[in-house]
Amino acid sequence: GSILGLNRYLESDHQLSTIFGEETLIGVRNLLGHLGFNVFERSRHLEPYFFGKDLGGNVYTSLRRYIQDYGYMGMILIQLVFGAIFSAIFSTLKNRNSADLWVLLYAFEADVLVIQSIDDYFLTRFLSASHLLGILLMITSFKLLIKRG
Repeated sequence: GSILGLNRYLESDHQLSTIFGEETLIGVRNLLGHLGFNVFERSRHLEPYFFGKDLGGNVYTSLRRYIQDYGYMGMILIQLVFGAIFSAIFSTLKNRNSADLWVLLYAFEADVLVIQSIDDYFLTRFLSASHLLGILLMITSFKLLIKRG
């Protein structure tokens, strides 16, 4: 379904975003809104598409949001940067050969690589209040429970 949705989006007459990060930087805008800044708010949910008589959805892969906000070159650049960052961190952790807080944090972030086929969760949740709280709770729990044991 997500590939079909992306295909429908690419075939449609869509206008690229005029607001930087309109669909991808939702977490940053929400955090700024919580801090009292007057920022543009947008729903995270995308427009539906339909195929067949009664079938439809609104899942497009992460590529749809990247193309909408940053164009094709931006989408390619984002994918290259994500690949380089996650590969470098993975290589570093693999060579250290120890299970510690950094492995947990990498696993917490690396799920976005698998979820890419459904939607973007890296940029949309990046710097969101709930994401930062999750990282803080993970660090605190690790230090309290694992390091003391």
